[in-house]
Amino acid sequence: MISQTDDDRPLDLNAALLSFSVACALFIGGLSYVLKNGARETPVNDSTYLALTGAYRVVDFLHLQTVSPVKTSALRRQFPSGRERFGIEICILVTVLGLTAAASLLLALLTYMREFCSFVKRSTLMFLLFAAPVSYLTVSRLTWNWPPSEPYATPRGSFWQSLPFMVFIGEIAYLCALPILLYLRRRAIPRWTVAMLVLFHLAFWIYVLWYETRFWLFPIYSRDIVLLLIPALPLVYMLQDRDRLVRARGSPETRLVLGIAIVALISFVAVWEPTKTGALSDPKDLASVKIELARGPCFGSCPQYTITVQGDGRVEYSGRQRHSRFDSRKVGKIESGKITQILRTLDQVKFMALDDRAFSWGFDTPSVGLHIWEDGKTKLVVSDTGFVGPKNGRQSRFVDATQEIDSILNSTKWDFCMGEECASLPSTEPTPD
Repeated sequence: MISQTDDDRPLDLNAALLSFSVACALFIGGLSYVLKNGARETPVNDSTYLALTGAYRVVDFLHLQTVSPVKTSALRRQFPSGRERFGIEICILVTVLGLTAAASLLLALLTYMREFCSFVKRSTLMFLLFAAPVSYLTVSRLTWNWPPSEPYATPRGSFWQSLPFMVFIGEIAYLCALPILLYLRRRAIPRWTVAMLVLFHLAFWIYVLWYETRFWLFPIYSRDIVLLLIPALPLVYMLQDRDRLVRARGSPETRLVLGIAIVALISFVAVWEPTKTGALSDPKDLASVKIELARGPCFGSCPQYTITVQGDGRVEYSGRQRHSRFDSRKVGKIESGKITQILRTLDQVKFMALDDRAFSWGFDTPSVGLHIWEDGKTKLVVSDTGFVGPKNGRQSRFVDATQEIDSILNSTKWDFCMGEECASLPSTEPTPD
């Protein structure tokens, strides 16, 4: 192992600044990606759903849920409450601190490489100035060619001709030409010139990052804190006392910082680890299983009904189809194999791992809810059927599964019927969106 002196290692403050810079850059890039995806009428992927799922984990852990759970007959169509938004703020802070801890631990391992330490000392300021812009430009390039959300949207042009990218190229070109300018001038650039260039750089990019990470529904104050950190980090680096050396690695302060980093990293993993799911298709006692499928109303003519399936095969229907003016009630029987088929259908969409609070929704579109009781477990998921998120996403697959369950229930043999739908005793029909 290569031994090191204090002169061979970067300053503790520099390592902390680098760690915070990497964390802020990754967060801003991720937030920009999630917001661009969520702002679309049809999202490209499940990134927005996954981000909201992590936020609601914090909400549930802190017991900040202040609204009643959704019912199977209707969808909760409202924005997060004040306490829920507080949980989202905490989730963002945990995310940034967790990323900072991961970057800090990685830097601590890399400091045993003398070449790396020398590289960090020479390039710390460049990392602090350009980490967030590079992260934003990477996300912007990835999302630039996404299909437009609106059918008649104006083409955006080429990413390579966009103002942020052109400014970035200009700054990099200036930095590459700087050694030549210094050689020709044969004297150092005045500090006030450097300060003005840095301030203009920070002002431009903070405006770009602020504009691209706006959230119209409610303010995100923790995002503002991150945006303030981005210009503060290089300023702290430029104003620090360069003569201060690192403390010994075994000092109490170092052990305390290491402990805080480990706690932050564990909290980060707890928030963002994949949701575990459970199997429904192999219950201990099929007779104890209960499945309730309900479709809610919409602004117009939509089916409104509830179907309850017991594990012993009994089926109860209450509600109306599109053609009905009044509710009907039917009672019938279904084969046990069909119930197992329904449970397998739910396993295919990982029903037990779904969080409907992270689903997309509209104000006047129909909804579908599914409630399962099995082996002492219960799970309720409700979704909009007009806005279903990305194609082949978790919400879309769940809505497709409810339609498949409707098709399976077509085989129900009705023994009793009372109401307008009893003329020909029709089976329940799969509901088109």
